Amino acid sequence: GLYHACLICLTDAWIRFKKKHKEQLPSNKFTHGLAVFLTFQAVCFSFLIFSGFLDKLFLANE
Repeated sequence: GLYHACLICLTDAWIRFKKKHKEQLPSNKFTHGLAVFLTFQAVCFSFLIFSGFLDKLFLANE
């Protein structure tokens, strides 16, 4: 829940920032691709968190 709440807060802050600085931020294929890439990374990281793989990775020595 905390991870999802942080992502929602970051998304809301980014949307507010974009609305205030509309002229300074370009809207093109590169920025759209970057947004898709960052979203994909956040989703994949959440899969790692909730799959339990990170526990096995970091606590393998115990």
